[in-house]
Amino acid sequence: MISEATELGRGMPPPEKNSLLAALLRRRAERAGHPVDKAALEEVVRKMRLRIGSPSTPFGPSGLLVKDPMLAFRGDPDHPLHDALGYKNLGMPESVDVLVLGNSQVHSLYAPPQETWPTLLGARTGLAVYNGAMGSYSPIQYFLGYRELDALHAGCVVVVLYMGNNVYNSANTFRKIPDAFRKGFVASGLEAAANFPTHHATQIESSDPAKRIEQFMQAAKTDTEGFCFARVRQFTHYLLPALRLAVQNLQNEFVAGGLELALQSLTKLAGLARERGAPLVVLRMPTKERVVYERHREFGDVKLSAEAALQRLWAMEVEADRRIAEHLAALAVPSHCLGAPLAALLHEPMYPPLDVDGHPSLHGRFRVAEMVADFLAGTPALAPGSNRAL
Repeated sequence: MISEATELGRGMPPPEKNSLLAALLRRRAERAGHPVDKAALEEVVRKMRLRIGSPSTPFGPSGLLVKDPMLAFRGDPDHPLHDALGYKNLGMPESVDVLVLGNSQVHSLYAPPQETWPTLLGARTGLAVYNGAMGSYSPIQYFLGYRELDALHAGCVVVVLYMGNNVYNSANTFRKIPDAFRKGFVASGLEAAANFPTHHATQIESSDPAKRIEQFMQAAKTDTEGFCFARVRQFTHYLLPALRLAVQNLQNEFVAGGLELALQSLTKLAGLARERGAPLVVLRMPTKERVVYERHREFGDVKLSAEAALQRLWAMEVEADRRIAEHLAALAVPSHCLGAPLAALLHEPMYPPLDVDGHPSLHGRFRVAEMVADFLAGTPALAPGSNRAL
């Protein structure tokens, strides 16, 4: 692992001097990396501990999460994989050049901290990267989390939007956070009944739209018939296009409301980053199903079943991605979709064969770290206090 990370760093060519990556490296060298405000950070930890209680209350079945009245839930700070704030890092940082916000695509579930792609990104670039992601988080929690982490004095914020659940998770999060934290958001459609494919109807009992989505997910994850394909190199992956389509279906009022909340959260994130003088960039992470279908469209070298369902999902996800990209462009926030780069590498072991949620393998995380480093190296440096290029 360490030798691989060393090789990853050696393979990084010097960035262009006007790139965001070069600006972050200069910032680190010239101002000693902007040390974190340790006293303020200790106060954040103290307040967090008071909120979650002692003992804390577990949230969900993973063993990684606890209830937090501010964020609905957060990483368990007492879990051996997590730091004092409940995020997956090798201890609390001395300085932070890049703060990464995201969900399990960034947190990497049960992988150790040194094997997450933010840590590998640090090895590749020489920057101090803090992983501020947590599984099942939504853009609302990205914003609230960033607001809490002011003491890190991050030089840049990288937000990872995962198309597989960030939209509907925004609607679910809004329903769970306290009224005080809902201020400034405009929500609509969250009381609408969620409609799902009829072959799962007998397993969906609740009339609550958020609960119906949760029940549908559990039902669909156990129904893989027709949702698999054999890769050319004899790997088998499970694909769930019906599940992904249901939770990205913008014709459903609940999901459409979640998209609007996600866009509002991005607006708030951009405003807060400007106030703090930290450039904000966004990576749009596609579902594994979209990656597979894009590989099929571009190269025609994967064997598909449920091709019609994958095509419908692809069309819906592309539309949601387009709306997000246009919103970010209007905010002058650089963004990049990882769909085509991931599709080009699909026949490498990018995903564990039986992972239904498309979490990258360790090899895949190395590749994502390379992609993010290249994105930072190819993005123009941004003026302090803005998201506009110098």
